[in-house]
Amino acid sequence: MNTYNINFSISKEKYIDKNDVTAAIGKLNDERMKKTRVAYGRAANHKISMLSVSATAWDLYQSCISGHTFCHVFDGFPQTGFNKQGQKVTFRRADGTFSFSAKCNDYFQEAWTLVADIDHTTAPTVQSYLDNLPFAPTFWYSSFSHTPQNPRFRLVYVLHEPICGTDMYTHALHQFNLMLYRCTGEIPDTCNERPAQYYNGTCIRNAQLCVEHGWTGKCYDLSELIPINPHLSTTTGSNLHTHLLSNTKQIITPTSITQPLLKQPVDTDMLDDIRNNMPMQQLLHYHGWKHTLFYRMADESKWINNQWQFAPKGYFKLPYYRDKTTDGHHRRAKVAMRMCLRRIILPTATVNDLILNARADVERQFDNQDNVFTAEWYRSRAEAAMQLTPDEIEQMYAETLAYLRSKAPKDGIILRSGLFDKPSDAKVMKKNIKYGMIRPHYNPNLSLRQNLAELQQKLPFPLSLSTLQSFTKTMVP
Repeated sequence: MNTYNINFSISKEKYIDKNDVTAAIGKLNDERMKKTRVAYGRAANHKISMLSVSATAWDLYQSCISGHTFCHVFDGFPQTGFNKQGQKVTFRRADGTFSFSAKCNDYFQEAWTLVADIDHTTAPTVQSYLDNLPFAPTFWYSSFSHTPQNPRFRLVYVLHEPICGTDMYTHALHQFNLMLYRCTGEIPDTCNERPAQYYNGTCIRNAQLCVEHGWTGKCYDLSELIPINPHLSTTTGSNLHTHLLSNTKQIITPTSITQPLLKQPVDTDMLDDIRNNMPMQQLLHYHGWKHTLFYRMADESKWINNQWQFAPKGYFKLPYYRDKTTDGHHRRAKVAMRMCLRRIILPTATVNDLILNARADVERQFDNQDNVFTAEWYRSRAEAAMQLTPDEIEQMYAETLAYLRSKAPKDGIILRSGLFDKPSDAKVMKKNIKYGMIRPHYNPNLSLRQNLAELQQKLPFPLSLSTLQSFTKTMVP
């Protein structure tokens, strides 16, 4: 068992479920959040606060399964300062704890853990996921929303020495995520690449939750888990060497592991506007001219009469959810998947295109009352999507793409968006387009079936007998 102390930050309070901790993290003046806090027996103005501690990995494990939230070590911040919204706040409280406003990259000191948030996996159980890993976590525990049907859990790997500095941390966690991808074929939530990320625990005393957890006590040198960039180093003076993964079960080996794609610069102005909750229409006004909104495969240079075109090879469009997708229905997985699929739709899409499109998707189709879709989330998932090649995305989402492509129009004709208010008008236009292509090739001296055979060879869309019969009724005797 690990007996040496590590440093981490832990919440002062225990929280019994997701609603409880969400309210503690939510906006102080949000009336809905106030009511939730009171309903859980807390003060209406209760806010989560963190305490820096030095304890063993076992202590951290016990805290996590008892309802505490934890994060890495933050220090060097003033007593008071300004949060991301520009409001003056108290960073350090009288009881020695610090607020979430102080938990930011500017004040990140060190991390003694690598944490993976597994919210969406095809593994039927936690153990079946763990069986694919070459390195057992120090401990793991299920999250508040875990069910036997939809496993959700966190893996915690405790290190012998800390990671210091944001550059080293970001590099290490990116490589850590790629290691998990290499072993399981699934990308974990990349929010862990942010030094300021926090991790809710679970609550073993809440009988309403489905709680699972496990302890191995194994701790690691960072170089045992991931390849280390020799140009980056920690301030601990550790002699970290490059350790190439071996004896690893490889389900998928993405090219990004051996040939990382260059990160594109993120539009920080747009990200700040998202962070400050700029309304969607205003966001489009300021940034829509720079970044492209799109939801289907179409060549914008090939509209015939500015109205229609034949769908390109492999055509599909993203589904539209008329009822907003709510918590418990894989919101984040769906939005992240749509980012990846847009790489197939438009291979030249930039990281900023993905961010703006995802923000638009959330506005129209996904509930975000609990603020799970943050600017940082959009950025991290967009950058993760940009690290994948189109071939990798095709492989990851093969079943989804096959289904979406099966819904492509059989005649291959797609109409420009916004032309019609009623589906019946679009149907009439498609009919007229087809009739216009039939007319030059139709031979009145041949029988209907002879014409059908001839036209099927000449037309760029599949022609049925019923369509040809309908066309002949428009012919003047």
